[in-house]
Amino acid sequence: MVGMTAVYQDRWDPVRALDIIARENAVWSFASPTFMVDLLRAHRGHRVDLPSFKYFISGGAKIPSALVHQADEELGVRLIAVWGMTENGAVTVTHLDEPVLAAAESDGKPCPWMELRVVDPETKADLPAGVDGELQVRGANQMLGYIHRPNLTAAAFDQGGWFDTGDIAQADDLGHIRITGRTKDLVIRGGENIPVAELEGALYEHPDISEVAVIAVPDERLGERACVVVVPEAGHSQLTLADINGHLEKLGISRSYWPERLEFIEAMPRTLSGKIQKFQLRRRFGGG
Repeated sequence: MVGMTAVYQDRWDPVRALDIIARENAVWSFASPTFMVDLLRAHRGHRVDLPSFKYFISGGAKIPSALVHQADEELGVRLIAVWGMTENGAVTVTHLDEPVLAAAESDGKPCPWMELRVVDPETKADLPAGVDGELQVRGANQMLGYIHRPNLTAAAFDQGGWFDTGDIAQADDLGHIRITGRTKDLVIRGGENIPVAELEGALYEHPDISEVAVIAVPDERLGERACVVVVPEAGHSQLTLADINGHLEKLGISRSYWPERLEFIEAMPRTLSGKIQKFQLRRRFGGG
């Protein structure tokens, strides 16, 4: 569209990716945070000069602040957060005139051609800044509907053309949004919503954790409890639930949000685009 050269890698290999970026003078790439983690690890053992590589646009998962710092300090790459869906492409993005950590602190502001609002799940009334609610969007990027699925299309849109994203989010006074969970990913323990995305972001800062996901597991008394599923860093499989909750306590996370179960896994189940398939984790660990 704007005259750029697009370079495609048919099979993911972070070492090869570094060589391709260097050879082709790539300026930016677009992928989930997992791929930047891989690039950083590969670069530590396969030093390649990347003078052209300036930006890594990332969506699909919360970007840990540690990852923002590492990309900036080790690769000289600025992380940019973007949020969107298959149904509407890019909806929000962080801006270059914002602080470097903006990508870790929000999912950005809406693009000029998109609108968004955060509403009460029951009344659909607009919610004030700082309050979690359903995220709805509309605008030029929005699809017209699901092909041959009029019932799904009718369920997704209201009369004002607002599309129900299925995401839980909150807005700030400057128009940024932060995705705090999916309606299907919520952990509701004893009637209290657990902020899954906030927990995961905090746990990514633990030095012994490589990857993490928080899921709901059934509980007879409370309905659900929070289970944290961890891929540990090499040599750190002795991590305990007490270690994890001690880390959350140091970060000021309310005790009422702490997980009550810890499970280990060798690798997260993922889509081809790198998103963790939480339904697979719930299926595996939801039996008690």
